Amino acid sequence: MGDGESTSFLDAVRVEPLPSRLQWGRVDWVVLATIPVIFVSFYATQALGLDAWAHGLADSALRVALFAVLVWCYRELLARHWRGFRRAFWRSAGLVLAAAVLMQVIITGVRLLMGPLAKGENLVDDAMRIDVTTLDRAGVFVLLLISLGPVAMALIEDTV
Repeated sequence: MGDGESTSFLDAVRVEPLPSRLQWGRVDWVVLATIPVIFVSFYATQALGLDAWAHGLADSALRVALFAVLVWCYRELLARHWRGFRRAFWRSAGLVLAAAVLMQVIITGVRLLMGPLAKGENLVDDAMRIDVTTLDRAGVFVLLLISLGPVAMALIEDTV
């Protein structure tokens, strides 16, 4: 860009062109296996009759571990894309922020449309609820660890 050459916004934030032909490899099988592993582990912890704490910890630990495996599998791709992100940082960050805002607008719109349909449904079993008013320091720490599960799941979904 410094030599008078102009680039479009998408050219500035694009790290690499989209492939014309997709190649399926071992890493893709690992990624594909993450979702069934999460479902099987959920049903296994249910079958073992674990309480809410143990179930939440096991589920979150598995999701964080799977995310770490996916980061390791895609380490070269992630490093290449991070270098591209840094090359056009403000444009890339603006694109990420705009996408996040758009996603929140879409989620809010869907919730507004689904609100009347979901009224009166109890989506969480009362036995699986955690009473946060009775937590000590260790309980707060465990709850923090449990809260990493949905974050790791969102990142796994992005990878898949």
